[in-house]
Amino acid sequence: MLVRIGEAEQTFGTSSTTDDDVIFEVAKATQSEVETYCNRIFDGITYAEYHSGDGTNKLMLDDHPISTVALVNDDVTRTWDRVTDAKLSDIAIEADEGILILVRSQAMIIGDD
Repeated sequence: MLVRIGEAEQTFGTSSTTDDDVIFEVAKATQSEVETYCNRIFDGITYAEYHSGDGTNKLMLDDHPISTVALVNDDVTRTWDRVTDAKLSDIAIEADEGILILVRSQAMIIGDD
C-alpha cells in the first residue's frame, strides 16, 4: 500500500484502532484509482515484460522503480529458451528510472513485437 495505517491516522488526527478498517479500505480504493489513472501498479509485484530492443544497450521498462530483476532474455528469434538468457552480471539497473543497461559490448537486439 502507498499509505500506511499509522500515517493515515496521523494525517486524520486519530489513534483509535476502531478506524483502521475504514482507513484501510479508503486507502486501498484510493490507490486503485491512482494506479488506474497512472496506468501502473505501485506495490511490489512479480511480472514479465516483453520488449523489442532498439539497437542500443538500454531498455526502458514500463513499470518502475525496479526492485530486482530475475531474468533478461536477449533473443532475436523470440523462442525464449534458456540458451538466450543474458547473464545478470551483464545487466546494470537504473532502478528509479526503470532502465536496464546491457554492459557487455553488443547492443540489445532489434526484434519484432
